[in-house]
Amino acid sequence: MVERAATMAEWGPFDVLDSLSPEDLRQRLRSLQAIIDRAPIPIAIAHDPDCRFIFANRALAVLMG
Repeated sequence: MVERAATMAEWGPFDVLDSLSPEDLRQRLRSLQAIIDRAPIPIAIAHDPDCRFIFANRALAVLMG
């Protein structure tokens, strides 16, 4: 049997973030950023639809030279 990847809608409710305070959201963002920064796998995140602003973690920077 072939497993399929879950869609974002299947990951769970994202509206739970709406109930968090701005400081709680900032803390979650800092935590996520720390995880991404330290991940041993290359990660790139586009901050706009045209991919003009892309964040890359250290692992990707090392891979790309």
